[in-house]
Amino acid sequence: MKQTTLAGLPDILEEQQESHGGNLRRLAEAAGCDPSEILDFSANMNPLGPPSWLGQEVGQALREIPAYPDPDCTDLIMAACERYKVWPTQVLAGNGASELIQAVAAIGGVRKAVIPSPAYVDYRRAARLAGLPVSEVAMNAENGFRLDFGKLASHMQDPAVVFLCRPNNPTGLDFDPDDLREVAEMFPHCRFVVDESFAEFMPENTDRLIKERPDNVITILSLTKFYAIPGLRLGLAFAHPEPILKMRRRLPPWSVNTLAQRR
Repeated sequence: MKQTTLAGLPDILEEQQESHGGNLRRLAEAAGCDPSEILDFSANMNPLGPPSWLGQEVGQALREIPAYPDPDCTDLIMAACERYKVWPTQVLAGNGASELIQAVAAIGGVRKAVIPSPAYVDYRRAARLAGLPVSEVAMNAENGFRLDFGKLASHMQDPAVVFLCRPNNPTGLDFDPDDLREVAEMFPHCRFVVDESFAEFMPENTDRLIKERPDNVITILSLTKFYAIPGLRLGLAFAHPEPILKMRRRLPPWSVNTLAQRR
């Protein structure tokens, strides 16, 4: 790999502090190089790449693109129900986890967003788009940047949407899901969004919050990350039927394209 001048990067990096990573074209323009010359650490993706069977599935799906995609993602939802043992009314598919995060921030019923930090930048962005003020609760080096539910509690006296990530992006740390279940029951007026976009990388016996969760917990899963398909984009939300319906109403029609719906 040839040496590239990075003098043009500071301004763009500052500009992208509250935007999603992975914009190789923009970074390459600033650095004056080809996108293929950049090792991108701004977006966390499975380094093994897409599964070997994906090409054949996408090839077959190309025959279906003259028609609109299934707006209800019926086959995809049923596959998710079979995989995670939930009811169809408890699942929603979206154009990646980011779209679902924005949808859940916009369904109302809360006065602010609470975000332990450091955290995925799209939580703050989604809250701002929904017109919610943000309370950031700093995790610090003294406790190893671990999530402190006691510290969060003081920010949840009013109805709030609380964004959590397991394992956390960017620290990679997990929290005890039983602690969240207890806290969610203590604060029924709050909504807890658990981003499990990277949980598929954890051991198979990990206690997930997809099925066993209180009704005020919404769990979001990114297939984009684990299957390395950011160009296709696919995410799933698991929740009580009421918030699922509210989120669905905030998504555009045909949010998930035909290629991404292939299971």
